[in-house]
Amino acid sequence: MTATTDQILSPQAAAKRVGCGRSSIVRALQNRELPAERGNDRRWRIRIGDLERWAAARSVTVQVSPDHRPDTVRKPDRSDELDRLRAERDAALHEASELRSELDKALKEATDAQKAAAELRGELTGLRGHVVSVELDRDRWYAKANARPLSLMERIWGSRTDRAGA
Repeated sequence: MTATTDQILSPQAAAKRVGCGRSSIVRALQNRELPAERGNDRRWRIRIGDLERWAAARSVTVQVSPDHRPDTVRKPDRSDELDRLRAERDAALHEASELRSELDKALKEATDAQKAAAELRGELTGLRGHVVSVELDRDRWYAKANARPLSLMERIWGSRTDRAGA
């Protein structure tokens, strides 16, 4: 063998030399499509001759039909689809803007309602205190109005209930 075919390469160097990915080399090694040795350090050692034979067998030729004309093949015009997608995007952005303004309005209304509810709670607390004082005043006046005036005898001798307990 010649000196160039006796050289040993790693999978990375072999991939670089052949022009494919390292994973393709490792896959070929694992499938035993590419002969190589594995040393005690568990590293692959690929001979250049084996690599060149594998690369030659691996290359695939593509046959092109005689009526194929690459210069006349045109990409489809997608400007209509692009315009439609842009219009959809603009409509979605407009709708999002409207929804955002509606959300802001609803949040402001909710904040105003919370402030009004807090004011009403304070007013209700004040009114409850006023109701309690009015009820106490009412009960005091009711007791005075329903109190029977003491007769002269009761004023002198006290009421019968006072004497019964004594």
